[in-house]
Amino acid sequence: MLGMLYVGYGSNLDPQDWPDFCARHGADPDDLRPVTPVLLLDHRLTFNHRASRWKGGAANVTPSPGDVVPCMAFEVDDPRIWEVLDAKEGVGSDVYERFEALALLPDGTVQTVITYRLTEGWLAREAEAGRGPHVPPSEDYIEAVTRGLAHHGLPSAHLGPATEDRSVAPLQHVFVYGTLLAGEERGPVLEACERHQATATGQLVDLNRGYPGLVPGKATVHGELVRLPDGAMLARLDGIEGFHAHTSPINLYRRGFVQVRCGDDVVWAWTYYWNGMDLGEAIPSGDWRQR
Repeated sequence: MLGMLYVGYGSNLDPQDWPDFCARHGADPDDLRPVTPVLLLDHRLTFNHRASRWKGGAANVTPSPGDVVPCMAFEVDDPRIWEVLDAKEGVGSDVYERFEALALLPDGTVQTVITYRLTEGWLAREAEAGRGPHVPPSEDYIEAVTRGLAHHGLPSAHLGPATEDRSVAPLQHVFVYGTLLAGEERGPVLEACERHQATATGQLVDLNRGYPGLVPGKATVHGELVRLPDGAMLARLDGIEGFHAHTSPINLYRRGFVQVRCGDDVVWAWTYYWNGMDLGEAIPSGDWRQR
């Protein structure tokens, strides 16, 4: 497992719970080193088993095509930390199991990671006992997960609905920076949407094609934060940007996610990264309208 990223989504994110567990097991909590936020692809957050320790439901990830779960990815340099994670997740008792899944990095690239899910055997025993498919979590557990999401700066819009067995997209905005801006060629596509001037970190480039691209960088990019009214609008934007799927080899742009500054607020939003070989020329102003 050395070198494979672990992603956490529940109480393991909590800056109180994880160190406390490590202390009881003689482990160093810093052996899990946070690397980057990621979105676990094609899963949703669920609460479908009772954890006696928490006196209520505990988090799980359940396959759900098209949905994503915000997680923090950690590097594991000391393979012994996997034993601590296994103990915390009840692997030896057939509660959770490790599995490999695909995670979306902020720049829209995809990586295989390791996380935990409830075993089929455990879910079957829960059903036989009359528990599930939804087990409401306790306030203490909700607070632990909320604390963890905040500690790692992750989106949290999905958590409240998940505790009520509902699914809500954790990212409800898109950051646009080129021809989709108000007043630009494709601006009318979003004219019915709530939109605000905003900035993000990256590098805006002129592709000499009549539209710009966004690539990873440390400059300030000016654009608009647009609230998505529904999934249909996101699908329409995917078509405009030549995005087919996160694992597609023919994407014109990759759909990733970025922290956007809008006034005093910081919001996670979808955005589109240029996927071509020609990276174009940097736009010094970071503003397509002032290129």
